[in-house]
Amino acid sequence: MSDTPLRQATNGMLAPVKAAAIGMGMLIVASAASAGASPTRIEIFTTDRYPIDVPADMTDRTAVSVYRLDALRNLEDRLSEGLPSDPAAAQAMAIRRIQRIRADKDALAAAARAQAGLALAAKYPIEKLPAIVFDGQAVIYGMTDMHAALDRYRKWLERAK
Repeated sequence: MSDTPLRQATNGMLAPVKAAAIGMGMLIVASAASAGASPTRIEIFTTDRYPIDVPADMTDRTAVSVYRLDALRNLEDRLSEGLPSDPAAAQAMAIRRIQRIRADKDALAAAARAQAGLALAAKYPIEKLPAIVFDGQAVIYGMTDMHAALDRYRKWLERAK
């Protein structure tokens, strides 16, 4: 396993999340994977353009978090769509929309989750979407099939041994 930086990964390829953390961390994960264990945590970074469904069987043994990073933009679009050109009318309409959104707990939760996802994506750093991070150790870009992504991750771990 090389210390290739994340930004050099290509679609469908695995890359270390933090090149400096790959050495010891991957050895620990690889030994767990060889015993047939699944990753303990999967973080998915995506947008509405790249829907990723998480099969129920994956959530039995693994904590899975999905971050739809465009949720804030979607909310902003809802607020500004079709506003009149008159500033006073646009302000009045925007205030009504904001009040409705404040009452929409799902929209607020999606926005908060997107904000948290953006911060986490910057921490790793995620540079392409969709991205699937396994145990904070490795990322797969460009895949939307979770079973195929998990298979690729496990094969990568086997080769890393």
